[in-house]
Amino acid sequence: MEILTVEKFYDDKLWVITVHESNRAAVDAWEACVRDYIATVPEGNERFLVYDTTVAMGFGLTTYLQNRATALAKDNREATGRIAIVLNISSTVMYLIESFLKWTGSRIQPDLDVKLFQDRTVAIEWVSEIIPTQQ
Repeated sequence: MEILTVEKFYDDKLWVITVHESNRAAVDAWEACVRDYIATVPEGNERFLVYDTTVAMGFGLTTYLQNRATALAKDNREATGRIAIVLNISSTVMYLIESFLKWTGSRIQPDLDVKLFQDRTVAIEWVSEIIPTQQ
């Protein structure tokens, strides 16, 4: 089984990254995938991403994940757009992750809107709402 899979929509502007495992290798693969997205999407600072973690058993906010997410954010301070994170975890853990995201986001990437979801379809719809369409 793959560590993660990527689905691309709207002429590759929106990537849905599904993480299949909950370990350090999965975090590394996720970070590499996001960096690839940033390098290949021509819109500059705009981000249209969905991170689906619902199939990764035991997924949580580890210190390693926090460190990698913070490093990624610091490398992309000018990011705009939307990132949705789809989680299948307890409300307590969801609150901790949401607190971390708000703290990190407001400090490091104030123009990037990050939101947590429990439904993948709703998450994709939320990100899709702001994708520019070709005239």
